[in-house]
Amino acid sequence: MKSCPQQSDELVLRSDGCVDVRLAAAALWLTAHLSPSSGRGAWRQLLGKRCSQLLAAYPSSLEEDSAALARGGLASMEASVIAYRIGKKQVLRRWGR
Repeated sequence: MKSCPQQSDELVLRSDGCVDVRLAAAALWLTAHLSPSSGRGAWRQLLGKRCSQLLAAYPSSLEEDSAALARGGLASMEASVIAYRIGKKQVLRRWGR
């Protein structure tokens, strides 16, 4: 397992197979602390809670970012950053339910 360089406060699993060491540690902890009988529901609950925490940590909401992008008038790089952040927030919101 590769270890990604620490770049942010986020857990990272990349398409090139690089894994943030904290993600691996979290998986090991979950494996050790969840009984096999707790099944997928417990994993889903923990994943949902973490996604909700990450979503809440952003300084702006998904709706605020969407509105800023829709208003336009942004520099190309700023619009790209907001669009990327919107995508991340959509995933977090989907899994945080």
